[in-house]
Amino acid sequence: MPNKTQTEEQKMSKQAEARLKVLAALDALDKEVDGDSFNSTAKEFSNLFEESMKQTNFQIGDVVPATVVEIQSDFVLVDINYKSEGLIPLNEFKTGTGTLSIKVGDQIEVYIEKIENENGMAVLSKDKADMLKAWTDISRAAENQEQVEGVVISKVKGGLCVDIGVKAFLPGSQIDIRPVRNLDMYVGKKYKFKVIKFYKKRGNIVLSRRAIVVEVRGRQKSRSIVG
Repeated sequence: MPNKTQTEEQKMSKQAEARLKVLAALDALDKEVDGDSFNSTAKEFSNLFEESMKQTNFQIGDVVPATVVEIQSDFVLVDINYKSEGLIPLNEFKTGTGTLSIKVGDQIEVYIEKIENENGMAVLSKDKADMLKAWTDISRAAENQEQVEGVVISKVKGGLCVDIGVKAFLPGSQIDIRPVRNLDMYVGKKYKFKVIKFYKKRGNIVLSRRAIVVEVRGRQKSRSIVG
């Protein structure tokens, strides 16, 4: 992967090349057209040049908007308003049942993994863009003691794995008020949770459904006493 200095040099080289092409075209027009036509065409070239400069400002790690333009056998082709389209692995758009979750024309957000591959195309990821957004939402929920919603996707050692935008761990002791023996009964179901531990650097999130159950039963008990 090129370092930051190399990337900046490549950008400067592309900008210089584009500028030379524009100047050469304008010089040719200066000899062939009258003043009014030249000024109009020169303005058009100037606008195109400015647009081309904007298209080189992408950085690895950026999350940018994209439009799905084609669905291939292994990749999805998207337009990120760059000089060429970008590629995303098809499996990033498949649901748990193997069906596609997108169609041509859909607007999505993508993470830039590489500005250009050997074919001059941007290498992108939808999963990483979703993950960054999920981390932001989860961080806010953890700080504000807010609930998050997720689907239990599998049984793991010591508890359950939950999809809340990213994978999180639900310990067996945090599933319900009483000990749960049959963890399989929760797989595939959607619940609300509280984030009780959050380690972004290590990518670890620990959830509690028990805390939600305790709150709900506490409110029900209060209402019954008042009634």
